[in-house]
Amino acid sequence: SMTINATGKRVEEHIYASERKGEIIYRFVDPQTMSEANDECVIAVKEGPLCMEFFHRHVTDGYRMYWQAPVDFVKQMVQELVDYAAKMEGKGGVVGLGIRSEEIKGVSQDSLWRSVMASVR
Repeated sequence: SMTINATGKRVEEHIYASERKGEIIYRFVDPQTMSEANDECVIAVKEGPLCMEFFHRHVTDGYRMYWQAPVDFVKQMVQELVDYAAKMEGKGGVVGLGIRSEEIKGVSQDSLWRSVMASVR
C-alpha cells in the first residue's frame, strides 16, 4: 500500500513494469476483495524525442480516461525522475536496456555496419 501525496489517500495497488513498452503500470486493488480495478495509471518513457507520459486508461481496451491528478504534482514528479536519472547516468556495470555511443564521425553508416557484421563472424 502507499499514500498518494497529492491527496493523502492510502491505497492498495499492484505495480507492473513492461520494459518492452517502456511502461510502469499502477492498478488499484480493492482492499476487501483484493481484486484489481478496471483502470490503471501509467508512466511511459518514450523516445524520439525522449520524454515521459503520464495517463490513466481502461485495462481491457487501453482507452484513455480523464485523470484528476494535479498537474503541478505530476510536473514535480517528472523533475524528480529526471534529476535521479541524471545522477544515475553512466553508472552501473551492465548494459541494461542499452547504451548509446557519442556521435561517430569520419566513417559512413555503411562502413560502420560492415565493421559490426565482420566482428560477429
